[in-house]
Amino acid sequence: MQFSNILVPVDGSDDALFACRVAEQLTAAIPGKETITLLYCVDPIPALIGGQQRAELEAQHKAESAQIFEAARSLLQHSDLNLKTAFRYGAAGQTIADTATELGCTLIIMGTRGRGELKSLALGSVSHDVLHKADVPVLLANKTYLQTRR
Repeated sequence: MQFSNILVPVDGSDDALFACRVAEQLTAAIPGKETITLLYCVDPIPALIGGQQRAELEAQHKAESAQIFEAARSLLQHSDLNLKTAFRYGAAGQTIADTATELGCTLIIMGTRGRGELKSLALGSVSHDVLHKADVPVLLANKTYLQTRR
């Protein structure tokens, strides 16, 4: 299987940035021009929020995504890399799986923990959700495991 179109969900966490490093190393080892799409997901804005307040929240989300994409881009220096970004509203696990299908991705590389660690303990982790919903292979990049093995 050729992993030429890779989705990397990012949220600004150290684990997501580690997943970017893993993606960069993997694509550097594969001949040809690979595409990596960085995906940032945000929970939907409740329908009750409208008008100026909704516009302000949307602008805040876009600004936050720009910062997160820039941090991830700095780790993806492979010269034969086609780098794209995607911003989506939706429940993270389902949105990641749906975006991978929509974009024709052949692999998802993601961290095992994101910024919402407390939430993931109560509701189940996003990575676990993606493993069950994605139609493509999922590579979980565990930064903690690497640090404990040094």
